[in-house]
Amino acid sequence: MTGTEKSGIIKAMTKDLFKVAVDKISNHHAVLDCGRGQTLTVACRFLPANIKEGDIVALDFLSEKQATMEREEMAKQILKEILKIE
Repeated sequence: MTGTEKSGIIKAMTKDLFKVAVDKISNHHAVLDCGRGQTLTVACRFLPANIKEGDIVALDFLSEKQATMEREEMAKQILKEILKIE
């Protein structure tokens, strides 16, 4: 496991994530059970590979600014790893 993967796991463990159950998958879309009778339908391309009905998925909502900052940080970590910089 790379440092980037480890930092992503640590970050996910320290955040409150919205957990949903995969209720149904059809036509490349998944119906997510959000609880209290609420569902969300999303394209499977946005979900982890090999997802199946009954799996629990943790969702993370980011603003564009937050997403950009996370991508920049990931790019920096990958570059450091490639260049062997501490």
